[in-house]
Amino acid sequence: ALALPAITAWRLPVDAGKLPAYVEKGFRLKAMALLCAQLSVVLGIMVAFSLLSIGTQWMQANPTALFGFINITIVALMLFSHCNALYPANYVLFVIVTLLAGCVWGLGGHLLPDHMHFQVMGIIAGTILVAT
Repeated sequence: ALALPAITAWRLPVDAGKLPAYVEKGFRLKAMALLCAQLSVVLGIMVAFSLLSIGTQWMQANPTALFGFINITIVALMLFSHCNALYPANYVLFVIVTLLAGCVWGLGGHLLPDHMHFQVMGIIAGTILVAT
């Protein structure tokens, strides 16, 4: 006769209404990995804008470009919030928001004193490192 596999305790939630520990751990790992990837892409765009002086040149030619990117980013964030459970639209919007955020930080970075946008990204990276 075929023996049925026994249910092990590690797959069951500890308390009623809670997810099993391995599911919570997997979710945290996925969330932190996505956050690290997003931070890396935004930082890469910021560095590219800074090294190539794109922000300064663009802002001189188009002084309203930064505000346009900020508004588009806000609209993309609202769409992302609305479609957060719709796969694959949520990941497409995640990429769009990430690229737009990188452009906003890259364009607006030269307006801040002492490369403050890089300092803020360093603080965020340190926080993610501690939270992980």
